[in-house]
Amino acid sequence: MKNHFQNCRNRFVMHRWIAQAVRTEKNMSLELANQIASATVAACAAGGYNVGVAVVDRAGVLRAFQRADNAGPHTVGAAQGKAYIRFLLKITPQPC
Repeated sequence: MKNHFQNCRNRFVMHRWIAQAVRTEKNMSLELANQIASATVAACAAGGYNVGVAVVDRAGVLRAFQRADNAGPHTVGAAQGKAYIRFLLKITPQPC
């Protein structure tokens, strides 16, 4: 009987250890990513810049992309590359 209680205790302790090891994280919603991209395109357009805007998540994966009406085709790859490099180097984006 003692062995049975010891096994139950060990399972409980292990379960608590596993529960403590699980981490939760907050991720950006698609709606927020689109709001960021839209606001950035609008701000840059107000300054006379036709840009492409890439928003990446905490893993550096593209979450949203928007391109101004008169932005060149090169802005797609350039914006994605810049967003990923900023993610890798942990640099805060600067407005236009």
